[in-house]
Amino acid sequence: MPRPFLTRLATGSLLGVVLAGASLATAPAAGAAPSTPVLSPSSVTAGQSFTVSGAGCTPSTDPTNPIAAVAFIDLGPDAQMGIGDGAEPAADGSWTVSLTIPEGFQSGTYDVISGCADYLGTYEFQYPTTTVTVGRPVPPAPATCGSNCQVVAPGAKLSADRAVVPGELRNLALYGYLPFEQVTLVLHSTPQTLGTFTADANGIVVVAFRAPEGTTAGDHTLKVTRADGSVVSYAITIAAAKEQLASTGADVTVPLMVGGALLAAGGGALVVARRRNAGATQV
Repeated sequence: MPRPFLTRLATGSLLGVVLAGASLATAPAAGAAPSTPVLSPSSVTAGQSFTVSGAGCTPSTDPTNPIAAVAFIDLGPDAQMGIGDGAEPAADGSWTVSLTIPEGFQSGTYDVISGCADYLGTYEFQYPTTTVTVGRPVPPAPATCGSNCQVVAPGAKLSADRAVVPGELRNLALYGYLPFEQVTLVLHSTPQTLGTFTADANGIVVVAFRAPEGTTAGDHTLKVTRADGSVVSYAITIAAAKEQLASTGADVTVPLMVGGALLAAGGGALVVARRRNAGATQV
């Protein structure tokens, strides 16, 4: 691994600069910008690993001054920890670096910085910045959620398996909220306020949901307004009348019913670094 370069990366020094007097023999073709690295997967949870892969990092022909690709997650200038690593490129200039998200890592979207440099720091360039989204691991369904509980990530689709039939009960556990946070649920397109609910100690909002009679078939949105005023939207598809009766025989006269519950349990994630464009906050 090119230690001088990795040190400059970690301290926030500028990249994309060839030091004075350095040779450009291994630089990308004149006028050609390095291609954007690929993250796989680009969304992970704490404890999981992902890879950063790129091309154009030509190996050195000098065994005393090897070239390597490096990648790290930008945690900001005040970070008390770092997540980064390096790898030697293949003969064709391709490379892959594996990074692991520590347990307790704060949810959010982070910049991933990567570059190619030699060991002595006489040559280096930076690739276009990419991003990785770190989410909270899916929690178990709370005991208060009832049978066939659907544990739903922030912004996920509520009807991922099939369209929802009006009158059909859906026990939902919406996670990703603050412990004991109060939220308001409104069903759109025609706004229908479902009520105010309180998350449990693990930040899970439990809702017993039935789409009301007369809800038009098609795509709708369940919007959850958080205590700070931000909104989390969940897509939901409502079945047409023929689909409702033919597929389930459901009684479409059942009125809208929703309910919430508290689960007395401790929990929370350790904040380890400053977020970048964070999604649902975990504490």
